[in-house]
Amino acid sequence: MRRVSVFIAVAFAAIFIASINTIAEEPEY
Repeated sequence: MRRVSVFIAVAFAAIFIASINTIAEEPEY
C-alpha cells in the first residue's frame, strides 16, 4: 500500500501549497 502513502503525501503537499498561496494573497481589510 505504498501508493496510498504517496497519495497522502501529495495531497498534503497540495493543501500546504494552497494554504501558503491563500495567506500570501490575503487582502487587507
